[in-house]
Amino acid sequence: MQNSSRRLRVENLEHRRLLAADSMIGPQYPEGWGEVSAQSAVAAAEDVISRESSGREAEGESVLKVRLDFSLDSSNFFTTRYPQAKAVMQEVVNEVVDRFNDTLAAVNPPSRSEIQWQPAVLDPRTGALTSLPQSFRAAANEIVVYVRGNNLTGLTRGLGGYNSFGVGYNCPDQACVNQANAFISNLTTRGETGAAASTPSDFAPVVGAITIDTRTDVDWNFGAVDTGEPGQSDFRAVVAHEFAHVLGFGTAPSFSRYVAGGRFAGPKANAVFPGSANIPMNGGSHLASSVRDVVPTTMTGNFDGMLSELDYAILDDIGWEVTPDIRPTVQITTMEQIVPESAGSVTVSATLSAAPSQSILVPVVISGTASANSDYTVTPETFNFASGQRTATMTVNVVDNGTNEGLESLTIRLVDSNVAKLGANTEALVTILDDDGSPVGQTQLNSPEFSSTAITVPGNNLPVAYLFRASANTTLNVTKVGATGPTEAFFVLNEDLEPIGQYNGAGELSVTLSANQNYVLRFEARGTTEQFQIASTAGFQAINNDSPTNLLQPSDVTGDGEVSALDALRVINVLNAAGASEVNIGNEALEEGNYYDVTGDDKVTSLDALRVINTLSGPSSGNSEGATASPSAIAFTPPVADSSETLADEMGPHKSDEIQLDGFVPAVVSVRLADHDHADHGHEHDDDHGDEHDEETGHDHMHDKEFSQSSSAAFAPALVDSVFVEFGASCLA
Repeated sequence: MQNSSRRLRVENLEHRRLLAADSMIGPQYPEGWGEVSAQSAVAAAEDVISRESSGREAEGESVLKVRLDFSLDSSNFFTTRYPQAKAVMQEVVNEVVDRFNDTLAAVNPPSRSEIQWQPAVLDPRTGALTSLPQSFRAAANEIVVYVRGNNLTGLTRGLGGYNSFGVGYNCPDQACVNQANAFISNLTTRGETGAAASTPSDFAPVVGAITIDTRTDVDWNFGAVDTGEPGQSDFRAVVAHEFAHVLGFGTAPSFSRYVAGGRFAGPKANAVFPGSANIPMNGGSHLASSVRDVVPTTMTGNFDGMLSELDYAILDDIGWEVTPDIRPTVQITTMEQIVPESAGSVTVSATLSAAPSQSILVPVVISGTASANSDYTVTPETFNFASGQRTATMTVNVVDNGTNEGLESLTIRLVDSNVAKLGANTEALVTILDDDGSPVGQTQLNSPEFSSTAITVPGNNLPVAYLFRASANTTLNVTKVGATGPTEAFFVLNEDLEPIGQYNGAGELSVTLSANQNYVLRFEARGTTEQFQIASTAGFQAINNDSPTNLLQPSDVTGDGEVSALDALRVINVLNAAGASEVNIGNEALEEGNYYDVTGDDKVTSLDALRVINTLSGPSSGNSEGATASPSAIAFTPPVADSSETLADEMGPHKSDEIQLDGFVPAVVSVRLADHDHADHGHEHDDDHGDEHDEETGHDHMHDKEFSQSSSAAFAPALVDSVFVEFGASCLA
């Protein structure tokens, strides 16, 4: 029969992101690309299969494996600079492929000499294709990913490419032709028949490539995503994102079939994505940045995490056999605690939806205005769940230092990991009330005379407080007047001196008040005079009522910052004038500007005078106005904690708070930073989220041009994915 001669280009247009071993699988030739010997390549492939299958297929688990090959890497990134990087890539790859049930046919060189082929891998940095040995092979269920480090540009942190094969044959018989066709079919489908359909519904790559940025000014975090310091780039997120492209995200024909009108319409993805519309995209290979505002995803051009359920659903639409996420759900059960600096320690708890079969560690990231070691320590630094245990605790040890710091807080946030997925409640806020600030006795007390005219807080470096009683349920709003934010904190305390309204960092405070309850609106000491507008949803009459109790310093009846015999005498005079042993709060006989209800029981009795006398008889304080305490005039200092019941009874309704706060009312302010502080880290590309990746699109187009110029004529241009990661990708909330 007549010889049959053809030369074909076979390309799998998809990125798949997979990670393998913590040590190199396959030979290493740092001198250059494409110098892998046939013997070592075969040995490496066989070794991977023998070591990594380990009976998992028989157990119904994923058998898909990725061989990370570092033989083309000439940098020192994965060796001397960051030797842990290989292990981290292995972990990320395992986390991804463990969700797949696909089986892929082996790829071996054709046995007939008349069938010639040229395997190649893309150098994502240059856009050139590098020939691999013709003896290259991939074992069954194996994808080979070549990894290298190289200096990238701008905000690019990683690049990914995929396989390209040239196949030609000059066959003397039909059997040879049949083998050539079977070989080509196996290259393009690896047994996944949907990949060969006129409209492909599946994808099965053989080889891919990932390049990691090696510039010395890039600071990498190799820990769990979002656990690094501000300014670090998350290595795991970069690898996961690039690997998803190797898997076909944004690149495979089976992905493109669902793209129309700038949206992705895959049914599995739409089942996860909230709303009725298809998922918006940014270009052809990434989801729009707005998607992550609705549902977690790492597949925007501005990724910041591991693959989410939406990302896996899209891979499912591409053709991968994705299994359900069987990880238990973890969430915080102790969500908010407010403690004095003298509290010693507080416990934060987390629970799992199901007890683990073996012990697991759930990582956390800690952020906030409180400083580790000087303000607190945490033990342990992860939630440690023992086998069969659904609850774990973490202890925050509060450091009682002598520094005047105002209010400080720390947020403990759960991190998504390969052992547990995140539930609804992922954060615990611990607020620490400082006890080293201005003494309460130095606070300027004002009567509530709120109106449409703004109040003025003087810049005399003394705290100012308004003590008032709410006569109706209302919402109190306090807004800084002027364009600049407040220089110091302001807040609202309830009758137990607990902060119930916190300055939000934007010059505004809003808090709900209950009828017939007493409150304190306190402004911390400031050096600049500032004005604040007060508003009440129930009108000013609901908040323009004097509090009958000096919540900050209950025994200071006159509100002059001192506790003296005059305070007890004022109470006695009120009772004598009324000719009664008891006067109800609101009685006309009570003179405004005095805080007669020392005990806080809504009435004036001889017990209130006794409470003042007991305060005068208490121990002297270093907070007194003079060098020594005077029995007739002392600055407020609560009694020292005592085990006797008599002293406990004498303390009244505020005994616990007074002891813990040591006579000081701290600044209460909690400013939560945004996840990404773009202004601080120079994310000029993020000024407009709608166009944040125009630079990336231009980068891809540049590579397309390079492909047409530098790729071998034997191969069609292949795709390159250019990924940009913010310098502030790890900025913590």
